[in-house]
Amino acid sequence: MSVRAPARKLALSSSVFERILTDVRDSLLHRMRTDGFYSALPNKRYDATVWDLNNGLCDAFAYEVAKAVAAHVRRPGDPRWPRSYERIADTDANVDVVVLADQFQDYDGGDHVVVRRDGRLYDAECIGGVRRWRDLPIVQNSGLTREQAISYGKRC
Repeated sequence: MSVRAPARKLALSSSVFERILTDVRDSLLHRMRTDGFYSALPNKRYDATVWDLNNGLCDAFAYEVAKAVAAHVRRPGDPRWPRSYERIADTDANVDVVVLADQFQDYDGGDHVVVRRDGRLYDAECIGGVRRWRDLPIVQNSGLTREQAISYGKRC
């Protein structure tokens, strides 16, 4: 009977994590620009910006990042390999997906999904991350129209 060696944990450097964030953002933006998206019904648009991604597909961005992180630090077949979004938190890489619901009640009544790693919050507009959720551009730019936020809104 052979004994399987435990899966080796792979390091996730800051540069690799930033590349994952950037690759996921760029991939989702490409899909939005190719397939179109709805910013204000019934008008389909093809000019997606990072603002549009962050203000409509923040959950897709966060989950895709978490899956990419899991793929980097795990091997398929590892029993801890995520099989659903509910199991996407990755303690080896200290990365998890966080839904900011209560915090956003004062802003737009909705919620916002971010990636958290080592105490910093990341979203499509904030690849560099911030320590406090109030410093995210989506919060700083609340009350601005799409055009205003894209033209002169707060950046990360």
